[in-house]
Amino acid sequence: KISNIINMMPHARHDLLVFADSDVGVGPDYLRHIVGELEKPGVGLVTCVYRAQPDPGFWPRLSATATHYQFLPGVVTGLALGLARPCFGQTIAMRRATLEKIGGFLPFVRHLAEDHAIGEAVRAIGETVAIPPLAISHACAEASAAQLFAHELRWSRTIRSIDPTGHVGSALMHPLPLALLAIGLSS
Repeated sequence: KISNIINMMPHARHDLLVFADSDVGVGPDYLRHIVGELEKPGVGLVTCVYRAQPDPGFWPRLSATATHYQFLPGVVTGLALGLARPCFGQTIAMRRATLEKIGGFLPFVRHLAEDHAIGEAVRAIGETVAIPPLAISHACAEASAAQLFAHELRWSRTIRSIDPTGHVGSALMHPLPLALLAIGLSS
């Protein structure tokens, strides 16, 4: 992904840069919200939370359920407690000057979670990462149990690599296994 962006950068003509994954959907007010946040003092990067938009079928709906009942509550909880410092790759918007201050995209080519690393780099230069009150949609297209498992495993490994404590804390977002454990221990 980052290599593709690096290859496209010579063609970018403007000072405001907005990158969005190819599997996201946005509303007509998307750019207004993004640019509005980016114009606030001290904001160096804007990113968006996302909700799931499943393809037809059982596995895409199950994937969407994971987004709605695991990912989103975890993000909201982490932000409310001041524990989360997200930067979501589905949308990253920044000024060209900010990108230059963090060394461009080349330093992030080999990162597993390049979006998170970009957000941390922006924070390291003293700018903030803003999340507007806007949710974009992310396509859930896993067509089989194997694809869904691979997606969830990759997601879990990514979270573990960037936030080990948050990864352990995500167990709180899965009450059924905890309830079954409690029942087993109480007998």
